[in-house]
Amino acid sequence: MFIQLRRPKKESGVVLLMTLMAVVVIVIMSVAIFSQSMNQTSTVQKEIEQIRAKQLMMGYFWNAYTNAYVSGGNLVNMTDSVKLYNKTYSVAGNWVGNIYNLSVSY
Repeated sequence: MFIQLRRPKKESGVVLLMTLMAVVVIVIMSVAIFSQSMNQTSTVQKEIEQIRAKQLMMGYFWNAYTNAYVSGGNLVNMTDSVKLYNKTYSVAGNWVGNIYNLSVSY
């Protein structure tokens, strides 16, 4: 059907094979890099939420402590819910023995 201008060499398939192997390796590396990037994104998001929860808890503690100091009373049991960046954080503070336990869940 097609006219062959030259005789095919025995090594003519080696270049194609090497090119295909290089493409496969590049695709595998691209998928691995994309997967790693997605894992880092989710890890960073979890760390951001932990930092927000910690800062919220510290703010609630110092607010309750200041109110107790000004009123001359003790820290009181409390529950509250706050929405930050489309995420709801629940704050609960209560006495457990002699320890004031303050927790934040999200």
